[in-house]
This record gives sequence, C-alpha cells and structure tokens, in this order.
Amino acid sequence: MKTIIFIVATAAITIGFFLFVFPAIRQSDKNRTTQPAVTLNQPTVTIRGKTFLVEIADTPPERAIGLSNRQDLPQDAGMLFVFENQGIQAFWMKNTLIPLDMIFIRNNTIVTIHRDVPVQAPETPDTQLPRYAPTDPVNFVLEINAGLSDTYGFAEGDTVEIKGL
Repeated sequence: MKTIIFIVATAAITIGFFLFVFPAIRQSDKNRTTQPAVTLNQPTVTIRGKTFLVEIADTPPERAIGLSNRQDLPQDAGMLFVFENQGIQAFWMKNTLIPLDMIFIRNNTIVTIHRDVPVQAPETPDTQLPRYAPTDPVNFVLEINAGLSDTYGFAEGDTVEIKGL
C-alpha cells in the first residue's frame, strides 16, 4: 500500500511540474533580453552597447587552447585573450570547430577585426593554417561567434569596455 501511495505521489509531483513549473520557466526564457545575466565578478566585454560574458585566457596554456574543440559558443559569450605586453598577436583556427570573429584590441580601442574566420579541415598541416593578426600591437583579443561583428556594427576605432579582469 505504501508503495502505491509513493508511486501516485511521485506521479502527481511530476505531472504538476510539467503542467505548472515548466511552462513558467519557458515563458521567462521568451521574455529574456538580449543582454546576458551578469553575475558578480563575471568578466564582460561591451562594445557599442552589446555585452558579452567572457572566459579569460591569460596564461600561455590557456591561450594555446583557446576555443579549440568547442562544439558551440553561446551568442552572448566569448573568450578574451589577455596579454601582459602589447604585441602583434597572431591567431589560427587549429582544432577550432566553430567559425569566429576575432577582434584585436589595444587598451580600450578596436584595432583590427577579422570577420567570419572559417573553420579549417582537421587534416590541414600547421604550416598551411592561415594566421590572423592585427595591423598594430594589441594587448587583448576577443573571439565571438562569426557574424556578430557585422550584426552589431562593430568597427575599427570603436571603444571597448572590459570589466571584471
């Protein structure tokens, strides 16, 4: 008897969740703004009013891995590569599975944007992988989903606000 009561109660709770709680969650997703929900100390990069939640790559091993082998990247997210000294930082798409926009930044200004950088075939030898570099020395590189620089109208000379480093 206790087993039957337990099964009925579990079924009622499950049905209640799908009838009442789940639709409320889905409705709140529909009302979500285009700006990400920023948590305390979450690093962000803002350009032309568009804010991206970013992962930080500030050590040589983190910068070497970057976004390699990632299957996807949320639309309001990116990776910010941080360099102690300004320089001509060249990037490639080795083992990167998603096309990207690469935004090269000196202090708080966009220097160069490489738009719609394509994925390279896995069998491409390292010597044949294209390199993407800025026109002038930079100390930050922001990688975001390909096409977003055009979508939001980002351009060389735009001001960049970096928070949470």
